[in-house]
Amino acid sequence: MSVSLVVDPDLGFVQLDARLVALGFVRDPSVRPVTPDTIAGEPELAAWSRGGERVTYTFNPVVSMRSLTADALSAETSGVLESRLPLLDPLAVGMLLTSAESRRILLGIFAARALDAGDLALIVASLQMHAEEPIRRAAAAALPLLQASPRATPRQQTLTTMQILCRRAIPALAALVGPDGASALEAMRPRAEDYARVFDAGLVDAVRAAYEEMWQTPPELERLVSGEITLRVDAAPAGMLGDENELTRRFPGGYRTLAPYLVPDRVWFVWRYVRAGADTGMRYDGVVLLDDRWVWFPKPYLVVGTIVETGEKFRPKI
Repeated sequence: MSVSLVVDPDLGFVQLDARLVALGFVRDPSVRPVTPDTIAGEPELAAWSRGGERVTYTFNPVVSMRSLTADALSAETSGVLESRLPLLDPLAVGMLLTSAESRRILLGIFAARALDAGDLALIVASLQMHAEEPIRRAAAAALPLLQASPRATPRQQTLTTMQILCRRAIPALAALVGPDGASALEAMRPRAEDYARVFDAGLVDAVRAAYEEMWQTPPELERLVSGEITLRVDAAPAGMLGDENELTRRFPGGYRTLAPYLVPDRVWFVWRYVRAGADTGMRYDGVVLLDDRWVWFPKPYLVVGTIVETGEKFRPKI
């Protein structure tokens, strides 16, 4: 069977070679890079064989991408390699794609391409608008290949993207109840320009006035000791919040009527802090990912609903 694997970049070549040798593979001394190693001890090309099976390794020193390819591995050998080597799966690659570090983003694009991870096409497509030209070029080159993948269905792309964003949200949401919760909360306070990025243009001024009043007394969350809680996070694009579907079931019902007043491509989050031994916990909602940071609009369905129905401001209590 044909196999393409991306190895965790933290595993050096010496360690990788040792693990393959321990599995009975023998390195082929005839397969070597033509030029000297860019990084000492990190060859950019190598190969191993075991019986009729053969594995070829390539290393891109610019982004530290380590990949293994093979065309004649048994299903058993493929499974052994996947269990014995630290590999990047599509979700891990997705985390790279949403990183703030350019080098990690590029690694994510190359890894997505190597894995034929069509379910990451939606995230890669967004990188065509990145501020840095090398990332824009890499994303544009990878996107047609990812979109041709059988895993590139709109449903699978959306589900995978939401899983990745939920993982990305966990540190920010955990920080709200950590020892530096006050500063973490202040960082999520909406700025004047944020409202137009999230809400319908006709409601921006009224919604801004309501939340500016609310944030005069910021939400209060109980501080919890690290390790006491489990975070359960769910996410959905605003454009899907008007319907009952697998992404919106965890959202308060008020989001169904709120959806028409939201910018459709923004992603909203709901979450719970669940104490050890408990099955459920207090639910919070209203955090939005605004490209460069997390912003909290608590209970927006109540705020917007009151404005639409009465023209008056509503101050939600958390």
